[in-house]
Amino acid sequence: MIKMSQIKGRIKQLKVNIKQFFTPTRTLVAISVAFAVVISILILIFIEYRHNLNSFGPVWDMLLERPRVFFYSALIIFAIIVFFAGIFGNVFVAGGVTASIFILLMYTNYNKIIYRDAPLLPEDFGMVTESGSLIGMVGILSLIINIIAAAAIVFSSILLHRFINRKLPAKFSKKSRIITRVCLVAVAATFLIAGTHFIRNTKGNRVWNDFLRSEFVAWNQTENYRRNGFLIGFIYNLQSRRMEEPANYSRESIEQISKKYQTVADRENKDRIDLADEDINIIFVMNESFFDATKVTEFYPFESDHELLPNLHRLQSQNPHGNIFTSEFAGGTANVEFEALTGFSNFFTSGIIPYTHMVSRNNNFPSFARFLGERGYRTVGMHPYGASMYKRDIVYQNFGFDAFIDQTGFTYQDSIRPDDREYISDYSAYRQLLYQLNSTDDNQFIFMVTMQNHLPFHDTPANARGFNSTANVEPHINQQINNYLESLHESDLALGFLVDELNNLGKKVVLVFWGDHLPYQYDNLPYELRQSTPILFYANFDLENQIEVNTITPNYITTLLLDLLGVEKSPFHFMLDDMKKKYPIFAHFYFQDQYPAPSIVLTEYELINFDVLSGRRFAQSTRFFK
Repeated sequence: MIKMSQIKGRIKQLKVNIKQFFTPTRTLVAISVAFAVVISILILIFIEYRHNLNSFGPVWDMLLERPRVFFYSALIIFAIIVFFAGIFGNVFVAGGVTASIFILLMYTNYNKIIYRDAPLLPEDFGMVTESGSLIGMVGILSLIINIIAAAAIVFSSILLHRFINRKLPAKFSKKSRIITRVCLVAVAATFLIAGTHFIRNTKGNRVWNDFLRSEFVAWNQTENYRRNGFLIGFIYNLQSRRMEEPANYSRESIEQISKKYQTVADRENKDRIDLADEDINIIFVMNESFFDATKVTEFYPFESDHELLPNLHRLQSQNPHGNIFTSEFAGGTANVEFEALTGFSNFFTSGIIPYTHMVSRNNNFPSFARFLGERGYRTVGMHPYGASMYKRDIVYQNFGFDAFIDQTGFTYQDSIRPDDREYISDYSAYRQLLYQLNSTDDNQFIFMVTMQNHLPFHDTPANARGFNSTANVEPHINQQINNYLESLHESDLALGFLVDELNNLGKKVVLVFWGDHLPYQYDNLPYELRQSTPILFYANFDLENQIEVNTITPNYITTLLLDLLGVEKSPFHFMLDDMKKKYPIFAHFYFQDQYPAPSIVLTEYELINFDVLSGRRFAQSTRFFK
């Protein structure tokens, strides 16, 4: 048997061994590592608490429902602390500096969410020149308080560092200190670059990540940040999205293209009038999920005592109209919008959302809004939903719009079924549009994207008009189609209201109306029907010119409109004319992912797209878009 004296002796020896092992140096290292781990988790909790407007609920939801997202975010913060530990020479100051940075970042993020209903994005730092006006919005006092708090954290971390150094006077040679610091910086930097590569290189609207067990959402950064937290959401938006550089791309090739079409513009514009001399208001309405369901009854039949789209069909019989071959189905609204407002094509940006990854990074992007603004128009974007959708708050500013009005600026906010649908109705949206149109005597270009027909369409009956889908689909899908047809009919009634109001306005107005894509319930269609939505050109005054629309992709809308008005066009619009003659439908779905037959104009068009979207933007220093 072991005697009590032996047990005491062994315990004593163990204490001696522990004391000998945990020298001041080793103890300092252990405390430093523990500090970095704990402070990383605390900083993450603070980040998510502030991002969710001072609520702990979503923090615990992330920890319990998406633990990999939580702990990988903490690991990223840990790496940041290690990086600063290498820079400053101790982990306590590194932790304080990291915490202070995130105090200020989350203060900025908090205020952006409060005032603009959108999270902080890397592109926002390009607005640093407007910091004075932004501070005026949120108040100087709150900023000072947060700066003081950040400074206090750093000061406290320095005091903690000095206190621990006195208690644990660890001895490191100068050489070992330098080597350790260099290694810390190198290892942390390598992880921050390589370990976030999969976050920064993700293509597609929605991409499931097996490692994080979470989904990246490119089209809605509010939702993306909600799913993945502030840190991973922010890192996701750091990624570079580029077109593949075409052969023969150079300043000379772009200038040669510009010169070629400038010659065409100089010749053709002699017979056209200057839009700046005309009193014509221009309205674009891109209606969410609007299409002519009467054209697909062979595949999706329905019954009703009411005509589905009486106003659209009446207006089509009296005005230029045709079809949009959209690049999207069941989503991707911003990609259609991008083509319509710029004349560029998603054909070259497959798998990339230009709004979120390209346009938002170019603060002088050529657009129809900028083109009209240079001709004296007041340009206004309107969208009855949040500003952060597809980063429109940034994109519209980069397009040169004078103003962007999201749902927070809408006076009229009724929905068609308040108990069922969460979106502002088309009728309310058009009332707001008319209010804007009457707000000034200046010529206006108003671009509106509606929301009424946006998914989801519920399985529960809510069909006052008696639309009854008899398609060969699951019963719940038929019920969703019934509710969609009801909403579509209401959209048509709202279109009739808008046109009646324009007829009595007393101002010249031309309206271009089209749908962005079909809803997902209509997935079992031939591609030529699945990608087809109506487009209508309407004016409340007599037009001398006529156009043939047929079926086009949205990138040709603006050049067709300028032809209808008989006004001068930019060299770029004349390039679009040449493209339309050879490729009236220019979309991946149409070519079935095959590259179209090569031509000179296609080569030149691709070069221009690359130059502006991913290149050196040589064309923007010429008069190509003027």
